[in-house]
Amino acid sequence: MRARFWPKVLLAAILAALIVPSEIREVQAESAALIEQNVKQDARPQRVRTEQGATPVFGADMFTGEFSKQPFAGYNPNYLIVPGDSLNIRFWGAVDYEAQHTVDAQGNIFIPKIGPVHVAGAINDALTEVIDARVRKVYKNFVGVYANLESAQPVSVMVSGFVQKPGMYRGLSSDTILYYLDSAGGIDTERGSFVDVRVIRASKVRAAISLYDFLLSGTLQQVQFADGDTVFVGPRGNTATVHGAVQNPGRFEFVSENITATQLLQWARPTPDATHIRIRRSNSGETTAQFMPILAANGLSVKPGDDIAVTAEDRRETIIVQVMGEHLSAREFAVPRGSPISVVTSQLVPSNRSDIGALQLLRASVAKRQKKLLDDSLDRLEREVLAARSSTEEESALRLREAELILQFIERARKLQP
Repeated sequence: MRARFWPKVLLAAILAALIVPSEIREVQAESAALIEQNVKQDARPQRVRTEQGATPVFGADMFTGEFSKQPFAGYNPNYLIVPGDSLNIRFWGAVDYEAQHTVDAQGNIFIPKIGPVHVAGAINDALTEVIDARVRKVYKNFVGVYANLESAQPVSVMVSGFVQKPGMYRGLSSDTILYYLDSAGGIDTERGSFVDVRVIRASKVRAAISLYDFLLSGTLQQVQFADGDTVFVGPRGNTATVHGAVQNPGRFEFVSENITATQLLQWARPTPDATHIRIRRSNSGETTAQFMPILAANGLSVKPGDDIAVTAEDRRETIIVQVMGEHLSAREFAVPRGSPISVVTSQLVPSNRSDIGALQLLRASVAKRQKKLLDDSLDRLEREVLAARSSTEEESALRLREAELILQFIERARKLQP
């Protein structure tokens, strides 16, 4: 009895997997739900509930101690020689001379048989020319001159404002502002500004720096520090958050009352597949939202506290439908998403052998679901075959042979592609 029962089970399993009349209705229901969802999303603006994300401040991971590990003593052609700098001077030819000189408080170095040479204020790139001009007053010919900045003047710079560890820090006059900020533990990301960093000397602002230039393009304004300079980090300005399909998610800072969405997206750098943005704005305890393509956001004003989500929408406005079989019309049709099948069938040109009543709708996602149903049915059949018991040796031998045949069939059936 059981031997005759198994083929019926197998037939029922295959029919259940391949003959699924409800699939078309499910596809139509999904399409209707998608159309309804699109209509609702297009009703902008709409009321939504704000969810506070954990998007970090842009640049928060900038100061990790790496900038303060090594002072900058490399060659800077625009560096201005100042008192305290150490210079290496060489003569060759008619006179051989080599020595290191420290620029004194008056801005001079003293070279034997030459006398004092004023070098303070000379740019590093022209240092050799300045000294050579003084040497020529004593040695007219046959003397070559070479001068090099051996080391910049050590300085003490105060770092204050909204940093982790305000204080006075030692460095070189040639060090970058990143060295001193990093020495002070970096900017306080909850209170400090990344776009309002100032270098103050004798109560006057000598340089105003935005670290966004360095974060986004690698450019950094060069400042030559002097003893007693102050690096001041101002309070954080207005912020707006950008996250989602972007390369630089974060809370971005701006000093004006508002900023354009275009500028924020330039900083956040959307990924190539990004298509839309959603702007959420809190107003009097409620949150409104706008949803639009990225191209439509050009010039749109963003206010402090706005939350911008960049998305890669996979919904295309048109789809391509292929028509195969016996007909005389085009092989492909471009139709609006969500269109009924009659939009295609009304354009079909049948031949004398066409049977429009036998039309079939094929969809890749349905084939995947049918494949899964088939595999699930075969799994159940396999478990039943392997778990069957026998009461006699004769029945056991029969079951073994029968199981081998069914397992071979299951192996072939798994290769079936709906």
